[in-house]
Amino acid sequence: MIKNNEIIEGLVVLEYLNMGIMPFYPSNPGLTTADKKAKRKFRKLWRKIASNRNILEYYVALEGKTYPSKAKLWKRKTLVHKWITDNITRKYGINTTF
Repeated sequence: MIKNNEIIEGLVVLEYLNMGIMPFYPSNPGLTTADKKAKRKFRKLWRKIASNRNILEYYVALEGKTYPSKAKLWKRKTLVHKWITDNITRKYGINTTF
């Protein structure tokens, strides 16, 4: 029997591909490759999500550096992953409780 989490993750990967960005796997973060166009789409998406949730200042703050830390990059990826997961569960009415 397939669990709801497996169904959701499969749909999330398909949604990533439909959006034209490289899928993010929280359980295996080493699987990332993206071209310039996909990276730009991802940047636009996480900024849109963060500004809609009024948390853009937190994700943009560089604390005196010229580039974001690995922790900030990770949080940006998880922000987008959570947003896509929420959209999928709402769209298909999948219950995530067991």
